[in-house]
Amino acid sequence: MTATASDGGSNITAIFTEKFGNSLVQHCPEIGFVAALIPQSGVSPATYVIEWVDVTTPLPEGSSTSSLVPAPGGFVSTLGTGIFKEVEVNSIPVFAWVEETAEENGDVEFWIDSTDDADSTCA
Repeated sequence: MTATASDGGSNITAIFTEKFGNSLVQHCPEIGFVAALIPQSGVSPATYVIEWVDVTTPLPEGSSTSSLVPAPGGFVSTLGTGIFKEVEVNSIPVFAWVEETAEENGDVEFWIDSTDDADSTCA
């Protein structure tokens, strides 16, 4: 799972598998963590940061562990109209779903790539 931008940028990678219905479950670096879309309060347009969380962790209202779903060669969000993009949280680049268009983002569009590499291992 790699974040890729149409301008060539990419900073985020994780290894995952599908389990628990539509939820994504991480293999590395934390086995069993689930991908969650966490809303960021006070941010406009609406922004949902992708975080890997323990399935027993209480999440903020509006969070989802089933809105990031596989699509051919990558993933989509079922949260509505928007794009994936890299944002900063506490000066750290993270991947998020943002309710804006590629045009509103300067015609740079991010997406999440996936591969079927069954031989992937944790480094």
